[in-house]
Amino acid sequence: MHILTKIFIVIVSLFTVALVPLVMVNAANERTFKSRWESEQARANEAIRDRDATRARSESELQARSIELEGLKVALRESEARNSEFRSQITTRDSELIGLRARQDDFNAIMKTYAENDKAKTEIVNMLNREIIAVRSRLTQVEQEFVKLDEDLTATRAKLDVADASRRALQEEVQRLMEERDQAMSTISKFVAWVGPLPTGGNVSSMTDALRIPADRSLSATIIQVRRGPDSVLAEINAGSRDGVQPGWVMTIADGGKFIGNLRLTTVDLTRSTGVVELEDSQARGEVRTGQKAVARKGE
Repeated sequence: MHILTKIFIVIVSLFTVALVPLVMVNAANERTFKSRWESEQARANEAIRDRDATRARSESELQARSIELEGLKVALRESEARNSEFRSQITTRDSELIGLRARQDDFNAIMKTYAENDKAKTEIVNMLNREIIAVRSRLTQVEQEFVKLDEDLTATRAKLDVADASRRALQEEVQRLMEERDQAMSTISKFVAWVGPLPTGGNVSSMTDALRIPADRSLSATIIQVRRGPDSVLAEINAGSRDGVQPGWVMTIADGGKFIGNLRLTTVDLTRSTGVVELEDSQARGEVRTGQKAVARKGE
């Protein structure tokens, strides 16, 4: 065997021995990274479910408080109507009392005229006294009813104030939950944008593509081609290494001022670059299309 052939065999053997630890380290890193990503995804899903359940309970309680508030308003209007009616009755009774007093004066004049007839006088006095007692009793009853209605009105207004306070508190709680939801979704988006989707092939190149390189400059490019496959969506932009673009950049895809998704660059030529589309939601935000902008921000 030629000496060069032997040297070549030794070099190949050494190279193979050196590659085995690297392959094992990369495989271990891939399993660790996958486990962390799945753990964070489970925590995020749990947080979203808790937020949705809390929001549903808050909205249900807010609706119940609104129904109770409407009932209290109806009761308040009814109490005010009854209060107005009883005030009208009191006014009527006062008028009747004035009339009775006038009648009493008339009967007193008659009694003076017929002072000799004690029996007639006694009967007239008794009759007037009975009428006055009856009117006074009715007036007392009306005043008691008025006091009760006034107390009911005060209690109803207190309940209405409590219901209004509860409604405002629930609205503030719903607003707080919405802000927490937005913060959670922003954190998830940043995590996925930084980490990238979980590799499916399990090879070293897919793990390398998943690594993100922060952009060293701000850049805006236009999407000139979109290719859709069964498992991924690829997009091509009109900027390349001549413009400072590097593989591993994660650019934001926007349609005007609307966020569409992220573009993680995997291949960079001189004037064009190709990447994998991430976080695309065709139903909520729309699909990635040609003509849309891909923006990179320095340090992100």
